[in-house]
Amino acid sequence: GVYCAKSNTVILNDNNFDDNSYKRYAEVLVSKGIMDGYGGIFNPKYTMTRGEFVTYICRKLGISSTMNYFSDLSYGNQYFGAMNGAYEYGILPPNWTNGALVENKITIEEMIYITTRCYEINRNNPTQYGSSIFFQDKEDISAWAKNKIAVAAKIGLIPNDGLLYPTENATREDAAYILFNLLDIEGIF
Repeated sequence: GVYCAKSNTVILNDNNFDDNSYKRYAEVLVSKGIMDGYGGIFNPKYTMTRGEFVTYICRKLGISSTMNYFSDLSYGNQYFGAMNGAYEYGILPPNWTNGALVENKITIEEMIYITTRCYEINRNNPTQYGSSIFFQDKEDISAWAKNKIAVAAKIGLIPNDGLLYPTENATREDAAYILFNLLDIEGIF
């Protein structure tokens, strides 16, 4: 990527985004140090791991921990501080009971759950309730994720129509979209 001093952003070299707005989201997040690229390439279609997404969200929140809550995560692991900080902060999905599993792919619904929990906690209102979900594939949403997805749709973190693909693996492009929207809703941009 190329750094543009005038706009204070990184210009990414790849053009594999679904549309230019996704590329803009990624460039802003890379510029702010929340997400990173790979030698100027963002690789928007690459799937995200749990460890990667939690690290990005924890960078945004500025949280980390030296305590270890996961038997499968050792101190030297690159995701150690973020995963344990996210656990302490109370943002991890309830289906993550078998360990950190930082190399497992993160699903769309897990990513939305974590992001919505960040929003709720930042508002000092950890129990918000969403309205109806209008996704065509709403039956595919796990029971533990339904309310967080409804809240995300209600606050504008995600649209509330079309197909969500909740159990599909999330891509880096998906992560850029939802993290950018969170920062936008919180008035950071």
